[in-house]
Amino acid sequence: MTTNIRKEKAPDFDGPDPDWAALFPDEGCELAPHCLTCPLPRCRWDTLIRSPSPARIARNADIVTRVQHGEEIKDVARAVGLSPRRVWGIVQTRR
Repeated sequence: MTTNIRKEKAPDFDGPDPDWAALFPDEGCELAPHCLTCPLPRCRWDTLIRSPSPARIARNADIVTRVQHGEEIKDVARAVGLSPRRVWGIVQTRR
């Protein structure tokens, strides 16, 4: 059994890649001048988990009702424009 050992020296790391810094500048916000010094536990710019819209709630209720009344999941999926897997997931979470 032979083992391949990498004998290359790891690159030195002196700080962030200049290209990375250009793509993602650390400008902070009104609370802190830089992201790494921010006191918040979660960044104010991060998107929060959004709650389902009333239209989605109604659509999901309609999906569950159709399946409970005997329609096939593939037919319901075709009717509402979702994949059968997504319709199955909606039905499973509503039970």
